[in-house]
Amino acid sequence: MPILTVSLAQMQVKAGDPRSNWTTVRDLTAEAVRRGSDLIVLPELWDSGYALDRAKELASSLSTGLFAEVATLSKTSNIHILGSMLEKRGVGVYNSTAVFSPRTGVMGVYRKIHLFGLFNEPQYLSPGESPLTVDLPWGVLQLQFAMICGSRNYSVDMQLRVQKYSSCLLNGHIHDWRIGGHCFKHVLLKTRCL
Repeated sequence: MPILTVSLAQMQVKAGDPRSNWTTVRDLTAEAVRRGSDLIVLPELWDSGYALDRAKELASSLSTGLFAEVATLSKTSNIHILGSMLEKRGVGVYNSTAVFSPRTGVMGVYRKIHLFGLFNEPQYLSPGESPLTVDLPWGVLQLQFAMICGSRNYSVDMQLRVQKYSSCLLNGHIHDWRIGGHCFKHVLLKTRCL
């Protein structure tokens, strides 16, 4: 199996300022490429932050806006990119993570299933329906982005999915360690998440 080099992007997301956040993402992607990374993982809602009261205004469809710009960046930089953004789809807005491949464009989209009430996600966002599994050059990848401490069964579900379907599970999210941090660390250790 080929070696996978991953860059985990840490950034100060500016709520409600997609253009500023996009500039930061371009810079972080250039640094990831310079370091020889195959994949860069961006924070949850890196485009808009949790400005959910403006979700309909800030979201774009999968083929337009920042989704299209990220697809172009992936191709021109020759790097896989993933990180969630606000997606307009039908009448709903989703917290969506597209897997961008430099060769094939969007390989698939995961729409966050477990919306977190503490951040008012159910008030502004529509829930997704299922995890996403994609074949990457390094193995099978399972995407599942969610706040995990709200459900005791969620950690068991994650463990089973890693064992059955994938080489790696990415569970990325904005997490305030003051809210259930002990639970989060426990689940990460059990599931071998990144």
